[in-house]
Amino acid sequence: MKKIFVLACGVVLFATSCLSGGGSAGTSSADYSGRLTVSEIESGKTTYTDDKAVVTVQIPNIIEPKFDVIFNNIKFATMMPKLNIEFESLPFATTVSEDETTLNYVFNVKGVVPTIGGVPYDKYKVDSIKGCIGRPVTIEFWMSSKDQKVHFTTAKEENN
Repeated sequence: MKKIFVLACGVVLFATSCLSGGGSAGTSSADYSGRLTVSEIESGKTTYTDDKAVVTVQIPNIIEPKFDVIFNNIKFATMMPKLNIEFESLPFATTVSEDETTLNYVFNVKGVVPTIGGVPYDKYKVDSIKGCIGRPVTIEFWMSSKDQKVHFTTAKEENN
């Protein structure tokens, strides 16, 4: 019963309290600030980082379990201009954390074409994008054609 209550509260909370200005009924949006790290898939070498990256997660229709993930004003390489890169209509599943305090939105989608300014960029199709919108937020995607892995997280680094 406690899990059902947490789940119901989480859906209501995400669907209502995360609305951005200009949102309409039935939609939800939340911004997350964190660290973006780009690395080469083959070598693991970090090629770019941004400690102030912002990702927006939007649910266009709260009845349908799909959301859009937007990487705001970011770049994946030093010489690249800052862009808003969007992954649209990613299906997600909802889970409750082990301690039953957090609602998580989990996704793992293969073969997604990103859009920039509403224009799809087929040549930058990602092999896989996966993550968890919860506490913390973690999103990763891979583009083997560009030998890049992009990792975003809101988790704070632990100093040993």
